[in-house]
Amino acid sequence: MREKCGMRVGNKFEPSAGKGTVARAVLYFLLRYPGEINRIATEYEADRIPILLQWHKDNKITDYERHRNQAIFKVQGNRNPIIDHPEWAEQIDFLKGLG
Repeated sequence: MREKCGMRVGNKFEPSAGKGTVARAVLYFLLRYPGEINRIATEYEADRIPILLQWHKDNKITDYERHRNQAIFKVQGNRNPIIDHPEWAEQIDFLKGLG
């Protein structure tokens, strides 16, 4: 069953499902916690951001993500703007979020 969750190439992993959800979560963390991701040079590579943007573009936002975004807002008071405004993803410089 493990082999059906995705594929690994070198130090990179590509999930077989949920790419859009993963992409929007990672992009959100880059926005929400600037400088916290990639404090260690090998932690996150900048060349992965275009891949995440492609996953976001290729995989529409699901009802599950919208529901989760609203539930998080009720508890934490903040939302993932990429879910609310998917068109913003192409306008944001996510590299600024890297440490």
